[in-house]
Amino acid sequence: MAVLGGIVALATGIKLAIANPETPIPAAAWFLALGVAMYILGLIVFRRVLGLGPIGLRLIIAVLAAATVIVGLAVSPLAELGALVAIVGGGALVESRSRSPGDSSDLVMED
Repeated sequence: MAVLGGIVALATGIKLAIANPETPIPAAAWFLALGVAMYILGLIVFRRVLGLGPIGLRLIIAVLAAATVIVGLAVSPLAELGALVAIVGGGALVESRSRSPGDSSDLVMED
């Protein structure tokens, strides 16, 4: 449910941010940051339940995503979205580079 809740919260934040992307909107800032963080935390729980590998980096990404609320409150929703893209994209890049070539641990469950 956290994954779906995160998607809904993120969509709500995007809808609010579209109205005025250059002016800080507190509700949009909170929905954007916590929507992404909730989504990632839901994926962490999913990976933990299925035993699909380490979750440390994803936990860091979730915390950093939640912290982007500061950007949204101080600067703008557009800047917050940019920060979220950089954090999630950078985390995905780091995670993909940290696995050895041919590692399919995300694709196959171990016995």
